[in-house]
Amino acid sequence: LGWGIILGSIPVAVVSVALKDYIQGPLRSLWVIAGALIIWSGAMWLADRQQNLTKGMKDVTVKDALIIGSFQALSPVLPGISRSGATISAGLFLKFDRVTATRLSFYMGIPSLVAAGLLEAATEASTISNTVGWTPTIVATVVSGVVAYATIAWLLRFVSSNKFTSFLVYRVLLGIIIIALVSAGTIAA
Repeated sequence: LGWGIILGSIPVAVVSVALKDYIQGPLRSLWVIAGALIIWSGAMWLADRQQNLTKGMKDVTVKDALIIGSFQALSPVLPGISRSGATISAGLFLKFDRVTATRLSFYMGIPSLVAAGLLEAATEASTISNTVGWTPTIVATVVSGVVAYATIAWLLRFVSSNKFTSFLVYRVLLGIIIIALVSAGTIAA
């Protein structure tokens, strides 16, 4: 499992570095975000309807981790595809039970989120020093970690017996609202 998580983190690292200019530029358009919210909701809906989800943590292979990691690499490229939504969907497509797919999603997120946070901190070190400061930044990071841990504990209980339907409805409605607001000129793309 450890090697799978390490190797499964490689696709998101490669994609994030290779496409950094696009990720921070044109792919941040609200048109892209709205489209990804709506389209990826279809993929999540299909994943959520998978049957015979019999694989557990003991069944995870390096190949599974690489596939899940490849799905994870979609999230920085297309905002609107959440990292956890992509990885949980991949786990369900691979026939992992709902709790295992969710656990794998969060395990896979640890290296990529820590690396992204450290890279951002290093890149923006002078801005942090000259504005907010490091103490509030570190406190906010610790608080975020505690809240994330509590959220994960709740989410693991929730997904074990619930489908993602309400979340998918929210995603589609949000995508439609963004499209309407951008089309009306209320907000800039």
